[in-house]
Amino acid sequence: MFVISDARLTGLIAPITPMYGSQGEWLGLGGGKLTTYSEIYRRQSAVRSVVDFLAGHLARMPWKVMQKESATQDTHLFDHPSQFLLSDPNRWRANQNFWRDFWLDWRIYDRVAAVKINDPVDGGTFQLVRIPAVWYTPFGKNYWHPESLRVNGNRGFGDFPIEQCVYVHGYDPVDPRIGVSPMETMRTTLEEEAQSQTWRRRFWEGNAQPSMVVTRPLDAPDWEDGARDRFVESLRSAANHGKPLVLEEGMTTNPNDSQFNPQTAQYIEGRQFTREEVARFYGLPAGIFDSQSFSNVLQYRQFLYSEILMSPLGRAAAELTTQLLPEWWTEPRKQGVRVVPGIEEAIRGSMFEQIAVLQPAVGVPFVTREEARPFVTLPT
Repeated sequence: MFVISDARLTGLIAPITPMYGSQGEWLGLGGGKLTTYSEIYRRQSAVRSVVDFLAGHLARMPWKVMQKESATQDTHLFDHPSQFLLSDPNRWRANQNFWRDFWLDWRIYDRVAAVKINDPVDGGTFQLVRIPAVWYTPFGKNYWHPESLRVNGNRGFGDFPIEQCVYVHGYDPVDPRIGVSPMETMRTTLEEEAQSQTWRRRFWEGNAQPSMVVTRPLDAPDWEDGARDRFVESLRSAANHGKPLVLEEGMTTNPNDSQFNPQTAQYIEGRQFTREEVARFYGLPAGIFDSQSFSNVLQYRQFLYSEILMSPLGRAAAELTTQLLPEWWTEPRKQGVRVVPGIEEAIRGSMFEQIAVLQPAVGVPFVTREEARPFVTLPT
């Protein structure tokens, strides 16, 4: 086997960290009203609704540390320190809040990082602390993967070795150590929506009166100063306060365009189109936000978790297995240990839904009293 050394590869390239022309480009800095990715998230309702929807549902998914005992049997290591860490990453943030922020960084910036720190109380086990995506850059001479994460603060910077971090990112055609935010690809669409919102806001602030053209006959006599002043004042009152425009004799307006037309605003249609476009960029099918009836809630839940969310959950589980479990196992995959998302718990449904499906299949009641009482939090 012929293997090229790492030093030979890294010696071919002296990369900028990150490989962009400026720090502003790394942060997603662009022109127009939407300057950065964080600004897009703050100001674009379509982006926030889609990203929060994804992050909220992904954060609800429990992580399980499983060990393969045989070809058909897996054991849940529910009392292992790695399971405790995934269930409660640190002492300052609740479990779902930590993972929600984790997924928000990944969905917004296409990269997310957390540092492994010692427990400040007992000093034994370590905890995970998320680093906001705009605080750090991948650093080091290795072009293929970062050697450390450099965190820039107002008091200087610090380098955290990559072995002390959990760093997950997507694909970037320029730098293999980072990802490209979907918001960068959507920037043109979002800028159009921002301009449309500005126009619609002016439209409603103007009492829903679009521009009109007032014409005066060519053969009309010259205006007297008093008549011109009255017309100008009437025009200002109509534009600023919504009062009727008083026309002088012989003047006409374009009555069709001056009438209020709900299609002119296109408020609902514009927002719906933008949200559907954002949803497509994030891999969500059209209609995912439509109202669901009680009869198809179970099918909706199964489709959401088993089809839509399974891809990011699988990627995250693989990265956690690779970067986190080696703290306890030398080669976790060879030793049959891995992190998996508890997707069955998410799509399983309530006890009543499970019984409605299983009892006809079994043919007889299959739950004993002792097994049923814990479902309703009663002692056995």
